[in-house]
Amino acid sequence: MCGENEGKTPRLFYYSEAVNAWVPIDGNDEISTIIDVEQFSYSGEIIELQFKRFDMSDVEFKNIPED
Repeated sequence: MCGENEGKTPRLFYYSEAVNAWVPIDGNDEISTIIDVEQFSYSGEIIELQFKRFDMSDVEFKNIPED
């Protein structure tokens, strides 16, 4: 297993129910749009967010399908 993740970078994704898929997060600006108070429908609503780390090379990350 030594070297298994060689050349791979940790990437952060969140699960989007709207597209039923893991969506990459490119930076802090995108996180602020995921956690936007205007998206909550009423005071006191609880929304769960799922984040997951994927170790991927730059080529793998670049070739993620967009649809």
